[in-house]
Amino acid sequence: MEEECLEVQLNELDTLMSIFNCDSELTLDDPSVVADIRTSLAEILRTKDGHRCEGQADGRSARQHGQIGFTMKLQTENEHTIEMIFRLPLTYPKSAPDVSIRVSGLSRHNHQLYNEKLQSFIRELRPEEPVIYEIIQWIRETSDSFIEEYSNSCGVTVKPPNIPSASMDNLGFSRLWIYSHHIYNKMKRKSIVDLANDLGLTGFSVPGKPGIICVEGNQKNSEDFWQKIRSMQWKKISLIHREDLTADDSTKFEELRAFRDFEEKHFDPRTGKGREVHMDLGLLFQFLQERGFSNIFQMYFGIKGRESEQDNC
Repeated sequence: MEEECLEVQLNELDTLMSIFNCDSELTLDDPSVVADIRTSLAEILRTKDGHRCEGQADGRSARQHGQIGFTMKLQTENEHTIEMIFRLPLTYPKSAPDVSIRVSGLSRHNHQLYNEKLQSFIRELRPEEPVIYEIIQWIRETSDSFIEEYSNSCGVTVKPPNIPSASMDNLGFSRLWIYSHHIYNKMKRKSIVDLANDLGLTGFSVPGKPGIICVEGNQKNSEDFWQKIRSMQWKKISLIHREDLTADDSTKFEELRAFRDFEEKHFDPRTGKGREVHMDLGLLFQFLQERGFSNIFQMYFGIKGRESEQDNC
């Protein structure tokens, strides 16, 4: 139903607005459209709760409102500015979003080539699922290489970025342990993994109730991760433990890592009431113990851990 699509759009937009800066990175075409859709959906929900008879007016139709549109303006790793324009059909995510890219320094022909590549990528995405964040990540990951390849081949010079020289400050290492009342939302879960990977952090996240996140790596990047994650909408989220270390050189910095990459972990998940999902705490404790973090279990749960009984059978 159209109302269900719009509800998904609003949830996805709220998540994006919690990740990106709404003053400089994400700008709504018309905030009143979003406000009108929220009001319309609230009226429809009240109508359903009130059991209004079929045929009676049930609030404003979503079709009376315009489409949600917004522009993202982000910098790539090489400090090229990219503008992404999004228009969401009323039936998104059942239908694909309308997306286009603008990059300073590219010719009209090369803009067309890049947008064709983008449309090809969008066609390969999973149907009927929110994909905006995934599209943004694809653009950020491919833009620098595309700009370099096509600007050079056409004789166009793109101004090189100012890359700061390395300093010992970059070798500050942090490991953050984060607790959330729960992590269920699929887009939030994907955002956690993507953000950690974007920032070069390793660690893991555990969805369900409670939700657990551990990130490690560059101190500033770890802090940026925490600031962006905590700005999302949560019932409860807190930083329960932090480890700060210093490495003498890049080799020793990498040796401080306890995890090779960042991934979402599952420990024999079991469903509870409603949408609740609980992990096997014994398997979680075993996972932490094997990496030398058995003390962390008690920080999360207030009890000493023990291995899952299924491993002792």
